[in-house]
Amino acid sequence: MNGSYTLNLNIHYEINKNLINRKERKKWEEQNQNFFNTYFNTYNLTRKEFFHYLKKNSPKDWEFKYKPLQLATYKFDKNIKFKELKEKTNELIKNTIPIIDEGLKKIT
Repeated sequence: MNGSYTLNLNIHYEINKNLINRKERKKWEEQNQNFFNTYFNTYNLTRKEFFHYLKKNSPKDWEFKYKPLQLATYKFDKNIKFKELKEKTNELIKNTIPIIDEGLKKIT
């Protein structure tokens, strides 16, 4: 394989994937200005609360950054073997899903 590569597992948080597209978001914002302001204020507060809960309670393996979609990433070693990759992925998912579920319960 030529060049540099990374293999990551990410945690994303987006409740309305259609608003990711800036053009669609702008159109929707213009059509629904009052609702938009209330919706996004609430959305941003809720998302930040969820982000901080995950950051505080998740295994230290995760690297947290507050990005438009992504909240956390786990960077695998470039030399990881497939069996190790499978085991580590399963471990990360098993250990993180209950924290995600609990965090979602807290914000709803």
